[in-house]
Amino acid sequence: MADNDKKKWQTIIDREHLMTHPEGCPACGQKFNLGDPVVYACGTWGREPKLIHESDAVFDRTAQMYMERECYEGRRSG
Repeated sequence: MADNDKKKWQTIIDREHLMTHPEGCPACGQKFNLGDPVVYACGTWGREPKLIHESDAVFDRTAQMYMERECYEGRRSG
């Protein structure tokens, strides 16, 4: 897997992201802070990717995108 596959989904929270995502991380419920590493991931909210903390995500090699950790583990076990 090339690093570019993962990097296209990664970013860092900056002021613009803070302003457009005041609700915070849909995966863990915590607010974002400047400099937080985040990724666009699908999850329990559906297939539409949303910004979540990178630590709450897993890169799914089959889908070539990040998934919310809880959603990813649920799909693997069931």
